[in-house]
Amino acid sequence: MIVGTDFLAFNAFSVKMVLEYKGVGRWRDYPYGECMYIILNSVAKSALAWSVLFGAMPP
Repeated sequence: MIVGTDFLAFNAFSVKMVLEYKGVGRWRDYPYGECMYIILNSVAKSALAWSVLFGAMPP
C-alpha cells in the first residue's frame, strides 16, 4: 500500500508538468502551476510520512 500510494502521489508531478508545458486551461498560468506544485508536494510528503508512521506502529 505504501508503494502504491507513493507511486500515485509522485506521478502526479509528471501530470502537472505535462499540463503546464502544453498550456492546458488554467495550467497555462505559471503561478497557478507553482501553487499546484506546492500543494502536490505537501500532500505527497504527508502521505509518505503517515504511511511510514502507521507502518512502524502496527496494531
